[in-house]
Amino acid sequence: MKILKTTFLAAFILPAALLHAEPSAENLAAAKKLADTINLKEQMDAGFAAMMPMVDQLSQQLKLDAAGKAELVQLYKDWFEKDLDQAKMMGNIVTLYAETFTVQELDGLRDFYQTPLGKKALKVLPEIMQKGAQLGMDEAKTKEQALMTRLNAFIEKHKPKN
Repeated sequence: MKILKTTFLAAFILPAALLHAEPSAENLAAAKKLADTINLKEQMDAGFAAMMPMVDQLSQQLKLDAAGKAELVQLYKDWFEKDLDQAKMMGNIVTLYAETFTVQELDGLRDFYQTPLGKKALKVLPEIMQKGAQLGMDEAKTKEQALMTRLNAFIEKHKPKN
C-alpha cells in the first residue's frame, strides 16, 4: 500500500506541483523586459478599446441618445481605470509570460518586437483584435435565433419534473 501511495504521489501530485511552480527570477526578469518592450500598459488600454463594440451594442439595445452613450462609455472607462487593479493585472501577465516561455523564448519575442515588423504588429494587432471581435459579434447577432431555439429546447428538456 505504501508503494501505491508513493507511486500516486510521484505520478500525479508532483507533476502538478511542478507545473504550477513559481517562475525563476531570471524568467520573471526576461518577462518584465518583454512587458516593457511591448508597452504592456498600452496593450491593456488597447484591450479596453476592443470592448467598445460591445458597449456600442449595449447602447443600441438600450436605445441611448448621444449623451446616454457617452455616460455609458464613461461608466466603463471609470471601471477600467479606477476599479481594476492595473498593476496587479500587469504583474499577473508578466508572471504568465514567465511561466509560459523560457528566457530564450522571451528574449526572442523581445527581439522580434524591436524589429520593424514587430513594432507594426504591436501597433496594428489591437485594432485587428477589435475589428475581429466586432466581426464575431456581428456574425453571432445574425445567428442569435438559432442559438435561442437550441437554448429553449435545452431548457425545456431539463426543466424539473413536478
